[in-house]
Amino acid sequence: MKKLTHYLAILLSTVIFPSFAQTNVSKTEHSTINTHFEGLSDQDKVKDLHSIHNGTYQLRVSNTNYSPLLTLEILTIVSENRLQSNSQVFEIDEFTTLYLPSVDQIRSESFTALPIVICLSGPTISTDDN
Repeated sequence: MKKLTHYLAILLSTVIFPSFAQTNVSKTEHSTINTHFEGLSDQDKVKDLHSIHNGTYQLRVSNTNYSPLLTLEILTIVSENRLQSNSQVFEIDEFTTLYLPSVDQIRSESFTALPIVICLSGPTISTDDN
C-alpha cells in the first residue's frame, strides 16, 4: 500500500507541479527495451518501466476531475509500441489518451521531457507533437 501511495503521489505531483517534472531526457534507445522482469511484482515492474521511459510518454486527460492511474498495462504499451519515426496516440479510457513521441523525436536535440499527465480542453485524440 505504501508503494501505491508513493506512485500516486508522484503522479499527482506532476499534475499539480508540472514545472518540477524532469526536463532532461536521455537520448538513448527508448523503443523496445528488453529488461528482465521475471520474478518482479507488478508494482516493481511499474517502477522500473516508469524510470526507463520517464519523460518520453504523456497521459492526456480531457476531464479535470479525473486522475488516471499509471498502470503496468499503460507502461507496457509505452515499452512495446514506440515507432522509429512516427508519433502515436492510444486511447486508454473515455477521458485519457496516451501520447508516444517517436524515437527520432526523443533523440532530437530539441526534445525536452514530457510531463506525465496534462489536462486538455477538448478531445484527447490528437496527432500533433505536443
